[in-house]
Amino acid sequence: MPIVASALLPLTAAPAVSRNVKPSASSLLAPRTVCADTSATNEPLELQLRAMACLVNYARRSRGLRQLPLSAALAQAGSWKLADEVSCGEFSHTPCGRPWLSGFTRSGYLRGARTYAVGENLAFGEGQSGSPRRIFTAWLNSPDHCNNLLDPSWRQMGLALAKPQDFQGHTDVTLWANEFGARH
Repeated sequence: MPIVASALLPLTAAPAVSRNVKPSASSLLAPRTVCADTSATNEPLELQLRAMACLVNYARRSRGLRQLPLSAALAQAGSWKLADEVSCGEFSHTPCGRPWLSGFTRSGYLRGARTYAVGENLAFGEGQSGSPRRIFTAWLNSPDHCNNLLDPSWRQMGLALAKPQDFQGHTDVTLWANEFGARH
C-alpha cells in the first residue's frame, strides 16, 4: 500500500477553488490502453514519469479540466524535495527542516510572479506499490490528493521520482512528487 502526503499553499490572489471534489476513483483512472507503462517500477524513469503525466492529464480531462503541461522548474522543485527526503530519511513536505516553499523558490518557479499558488502530492511505495498506477490510485482515493490533482486553477505541473536503495527501513522503494503551480 502506498504512503501519501498532500500540501497546498495558495498565496495572495489565487483563484477560489471548490475543495469538495468527490469523484469516483475508477472513473478517473485511465485504462491501460490509454496510458502505457503504468504498472511497472522497473521501466526506465522517463517512461514512468510519462505514464504518471498521462494518468494525471487523463483524470483532469475526464472532469473537463485543462491538461497540465510539464514545467521543468516544478519538476526540479520535486526532485529537490525527494533528494532531501532520501538524504534525511524523512517522508515530509518539510524534510530536513527546510521550509515547504524552498524547492519552488530554489527552482525559480516563483521568480517574477506577482501572485501564485502551489501544491504538492507526495507518495512512496515498496515494490509494485510504487508504480505510477498504484501511486496515482492512492492519490485518487485520498480526498486531499484528489483535490490537488483536480484543482482547476493549476496551470503547470512537475513530476519527480526517486528510487533509493533503502528508505525508512523499506527496500525497492519508489518516491513520487507531483508539484502543481499557477503564476500570475
